[in-house]
Amino acid sequence: MGLIALTAIGLTVSCSGDDDNNGGGGDTTAVYLPLSSGNYWVYDTNNEGADGAADSSGRDSLYVANDTVIGTTTYTKFKTQAAPTGFYSGSLSGNAVKVSGSKLLVTGSTSLAVSEEIPFSIDITDFAFFDANASTGDQIGSTSGSFQQTIEEIPLTFTYTLKTNAGADAASLTVNGTNYANIKTVITTLTLKITHVLGIVLLQEQDVVVSTQYFAEGVGVIKTSTDITYNLQDFSQLGLTLPIPQSGSAHQDELLVTYNVE
Repeated sequence: MGLIALTAIGLTVSCSGDDDNNGGGGDTTAVYLPLSSGNYWVYDTNNEGADGAADSSGRDSLYVANDTVIGTTTYTKFKTQAAPTGFYSGSLSGNAVKVSGSKLLVTGSTSLAVSEEIPFSIDITDFAFFDANASTGDQIGSTSGSFQQTIEEIPLTFTYTLKTNAGADAASLTVNGTNYANIKTVITTLTLKITHVLGIVLLQEQDVVVSTQYFAEGVGVIKTSTDITYNLQDFSQLGLTLPIPQSGSAHQDELLVTYNVE
């Protein structure tokens, strides 16, 4: 489609030198994402293009696999049974998560894509993606930076900010016919700017990914709604053709089907 690859923009950890074992899953005091070993969540995913037509669908089985040690700190590792199709499952599959007070932190590297033609990754360390004590609008986590990457012989500079903010709480939410109580939401936003090394701006700074995760107390994420849009600068009058589509948009919903938590 030339759109941002939904299944490629999750947080995919790369923990070199970690030491996996079959120990417990982690601190279960993180009641909005229970981390006991063997916990699992099954999601149906639906991807829609700009015209509203369903482009694709899938099913993800996300589970707590084991403990993993990074440095001297023990984290909980998540996996999926197959390659994930959804933003949220892709965000945790292979990832190392730990509890820090009221927050959940993830360490690894983010695999992202403005389009299928422009993939890139961002290293993250203890990035906060949830805070049980955050109020609506509070920033939970943020990381920014820039790097250079050559794509189809075009040298590009990527400048990014990845952040999470608390959304509004809700007393309950019904997903796939099941009512869940005590809902907290998190809004994950990727802001991106792409510049040619000669200083030509290809993508003005804009929010290219806005994803809302709905956490239910004692269950975990029950729904994720992700919108992806980008609009490149128009260089057609200069006779310049870019190797990716001028613009793109997509929407994805991930809905919890079944789960088991302890």
